[in-house]
Amino acid sequence: MIPEYVKNGVEVARRKGGKTRLFVDKDGFFYLVVGVHSSCRDRNRLMNEIYDEVYKHTDEAMLMVIVVDSSSLEEVVPKGEEVEVK
Repeated sequence: MIPEYVKNGVEVARRKGGKTRLFVDKDGFFYLVVGVHSSCRDRNRLMNEIYDEVYKHTDEAMLMVIVVDSSSLEEVVPKGEEVEVK
């Protein structure tokens, strides 16, 4: 089961035009990989927006956000199993 705060983070990324991949490891830690065509500064801002939304819904999040250029999205594979967020 995917926590609501993770789904909220995915929503923010998608609203901002990011392509997303989500992974979960055996300990239940989530890795949100977001691919966008933007500058490093804008990718950092997007990461902050995602975390801002996540922490509106929880005090403690087991989530790491990784924002990369869209061309690198498929190359980034954190540990764990990929899960689908609708």
